[in-house]
Amino acid sequence: MTYKFKHLLLFCILAFSSVCSHSQKIIANNSQMDSLKYSKYIGNEVFNILLDDEIRCYQKFTFFDTKPGALSGAIITIDSNFYIEVYVSEYKFQKQFNEERNWNKSLFYREAISRIKVFQDNKCIVDTKSP
Repeated sequence: MTYKFKHLLLFCILAFSSVCSHSQKIIANNSQMDSLKYSKYIGNEVFNILLDDEIRCYQKFTFFDTKPGALSGAIITIDSNFYIEVYVSEYKFQKQFNEERNWNKSLFYREAISRIKVFQDNKCIVDTKSP
């Protein structure tokens, strides 16, 4: 690689990581999370929430099941103090039951979100479930 290309690549990596870091700090420090912000994703594909400026730099994506082997949704970890639970109630693309629990992310991303719960410091601060 040329010297200029290496510097350009390094600059791009640093710029992207600082944007992600800044977004994570905004989320972690915002105690007035508005349920409306997350309600707009209900009925939309899971992939759409991953495009959100404050979420797209997530650290970890983990499937979860409430009944063994029956996929319920995914946990999107933004940082050690902030995570989002995304629930799907009807599956059209991803097979919900899998004994091995090895679900396909690409198929899951196409499913419609039915509920979102937002946690900060292990306390639920937003729940889009209707009362």
